[in-house]
Amino acid sequence: MWMDKNYKVGVTIRDVSLAAVEPLIRIINSPSQIIKYAKNKTQSKEDLQKRIQELKLTISKLRRKNQKLSLLDQELAKFKKLLSASKSLTDTVEATRIFNVNIHRHKHRILIDKGRGDCVYQDQALIDAYGVMGQVIRVQERISTVRLLTDQNHIMPIQFKKSGIRTIAYGTGRKWEVRLPNLSTSIDIEEGQEVVTSGLGQIYPYGYSVGKVAKILPGAKFKIATIIPSAHLNRTRTALLVWSGKIVKENPRIKKCMAQKKKLRGKNAAKK
Repeated sequence: MWMDKNYKVGVTIRDVSLAAVEPLIRIINSPSQIIKYAKNKTQSKEDLQKRIQELKLTISKLRRKNQKLSLLDQELAKFKKLLSASKSLTDTVEATRIFNVNIHRHKHRILIDKGRGDCVYQDQALIDAYGVMGQVIRVQERISTVRLLTDQNHIMPIQFKKSGIRTIAYGTGRKWEVRLPNLSTSIDIEEGQEVVTSGLGQIYPYGYSVGKVAKILPGAKFKIATIIPSAHLNRTRTALLVWSGKIVKENPRIKKCMAQKKKLRGKNAAKK
């Protein structure tokens, strides 16, 4: 006590001792605080993990939406291209949806959502915004089957756009390839030249893009040229059916059907 009173040494020692044991005293006096602290830590970790999962889910949803918007933008661009193509044509055209694709071995065929009730007829031409796709080979009331120009059984009269030389294009049964097998060795052709429909055969009207020469194989008597189709055969979802003016005039059933369709459209437009 004397040292405490005169030199305050005891006070200092006592203060240090209290400072050292104070945390222990608090722990002893407040065990509930430890439990509460641990519980809060656990809850905070669980909440954080839950929040992370929620954010991951939100990011995943946003990515899916972004992908859908991207696909819609692509589809819109195709529709604009298709609309532009339809305006530039002199023949009557109508959009149709492709809802089934059947490509195996040498058969390349698709189903469209237009049929006899929509004035579709046998051998009618189908195109997209980029070129010829094929011809209708079977017509039902509301759907039709189309043989693509790459089908092994497809034959089409064509001509070289630059020179005007005509020949026949054959489907190969291979994906996205058409061949011109009987070209004279004297014909001057080169890779990249465009090939269009010749208008002969009364199936494909004149001047529709078929494709471009991709490869030329020399032969003793004939050349063989490989054509890559212009049409987006593996990507197009909406195409155009073509009603050639000559076909419509010469076919009474088609002519009557088209007249009725035009009349019905007029009535529907008047109601709006």
